[in-house]
Amino acid sequence: MNSRFAQIALKFLAAAVTGALLRSVVSLRPEWWAVWLAPALLLILAIRFPLRDARWMVPLAAVIAASVHFHYFSLMMPLPAVILTTALESLLWIFLVFATRRVVLRYRAWWTVFVFPVLWVAADTLLAALSPDGDWGSLAYSQGDKLVVIQVASLFGTAGVLFLLALVPSAIALAIALGNSLRRGWLAYSITAVLLVTSLLYGFIRLHQPIRGNRITFGIVSIDDPIGLRASASYAGNIFSA
Repeated sequence: MNSRFAQIALKFLAAAVTGALLRSVVSLRPEWWAVWLAPALLLILAIRFPLRDARWMVPLAAVIAASVHFHYFSLMMPLPAVILTTALESLLWIFLVFATRRVVLRYRAWWTVFVFPVLWVAADTLLAALSPDGDWGSLAYSQGDKLVVIQVASLFGTAGVLFLLALVPSAIALAIALGNSLRRGWLAYSITAVLLVTSLLYGFIRLHQPIRGNRITFGIVSIDDPIGLRASASYAGNIFSA
């Protein structure tokens, strides 16, 4: 009994730690480095552990992560809408991770390293098209001040950045969770490394090219406080007029 309790406690701890790290990824001020690691931990929970454990470990981590927006959403929406939005965000992670798990464990082939990034890009593109706020929560924006990384957006948009951000954790997760059981795994890891290095090299070269074309002046507005339900008309008006 004590041994079983210890195993459950360790699994709970693993899910909680993963969820805590994932919170720093989906927060309003994401940690850029965590975006390259946290999804890998979530995928490892789903792939490495039996389905009976993954079914509660992954949702627990996803809910812990999505709860980071609870206070922010509560400033703009009524409680039922906040709960629904948080649940939907959690379900998106759960769906993508378990969809990846299903394909990876069924085929155990090198090309399954692309499943997670392809699903993420597809979901992000769909959300950008359907959501009134666009893809404001895209993980690609976590790299906004990492100029070498985001240069790939000049070729493929935010989808290219997001694909790279999801591909690296996918390769890490497959290497740890499956090891040698992944058929031709070396190919998956080699392609991931080549794409990462090539993208960074492209970014480095592009940043060191001379600036050409006409100079354009533009402005940017930073809003420290949200426009909540209790905001006065004058407060909201000043922001919109800016």
